[in-house]
Amino acid sequence: ASIVVEEVDNVLIVPNWAIRLERETGNAYVNLMQNDGTVTEVAVETGLRNEQFSEVTAGVNPGDVVVITNEREVFSFFGGGEG
Repeated sequence: ASIVVEEVDNVLIVPNWAIRLERETGNAYVNLMQNDGTVTEVAVETGLRNEQFSEVTAGVNPGDVVVITNEREVFSFFGGGEG
């Protein structure tokens, strides 16, 4: 059983393991695939999270592709979810 504390709709989410947290500053980063095929690390702001996903409130836009380098996978933002 689970207890829903807060629910949001139409948000961008990213797998927690795709977010790099800088311990000293608390800043969060993800790797984005650019149009030319290069990968750039960008700062993001996160909101709600659960055990699998975090809401991204700034730094990533619908259609952006997050690159997960250690898994060689991509996570594409095509809309929201619940978090």
